[in-house]
Amino acid sequence: MFGFHSLERCVQDADPRSCVVSSVSELRDRAHESAERTKAAYADKGNSERSRQLMNELVGEYRHPFENTRMGGETYQSENVVLFQHVNDLAAYLSVKFEFSNGHQCKLDGVFEFKSNEDWLLHDSDESNVCFLSAAVEGDRFMFSDPEGTCLKHCSAKADFNGVTIDRRHRRSIADLDRVLNSRGYKAKVRTYLSRSKRD
Repeated sequence: MFGFHSLERCVQDADPRSCVVSSVSELRDRAHESAERTKAAYADKGNSERSRQLMNELVGEYRHPFENTRMGGETYQSENVVLFQHVNDLAAYLSVKFEFSNGHQCKLDGVFEFKSNEDWLLHDSDESNVCFLSAAVEGDRFMFSDPEGTCLKHCSAKADFNGVTIDRRHRRSIADLDRVLNSRGYKAKVRTYLSRSKRD
């Protein structure tokens, strides 16, 4: 979201110094807006009783194998995978992988917290470039939303999370729960979330 690529336009500017000052000011303002948005989003807490109810319906592993296509019509096997594991009354650890045509994919894992609108929102450990990915129950589907493209850092060029779904009927028990709970990725993401929750 933020980076020195924003300064490239200043190379050809008639007044490069003023352009750089202006660009840095814009970046600072955007960073401040993102920080305020993050603070407000993370401060919102959902109802713990409702969260527990939904979590009981969602904990598990969802796998959807399907035939994918490459440019030119060649087909190959792909699989979308969502893992949903309880962390506490308001939070769950999700590992998500969606595959698209031509080998493109989106993939991330992290702790999602239940919010007042009954969506789960990712608590991104990258606080300087926050991904606001949300997940919600829509009938028989589990739907992900990223309308502003804040999570494209987790996707290849022609893929994005916004509007992707997985059928809840694909739910099954997590195949190797001990491996998940003892993985470095799970422990790090949960530790960061719990530490931030105390701070907030």
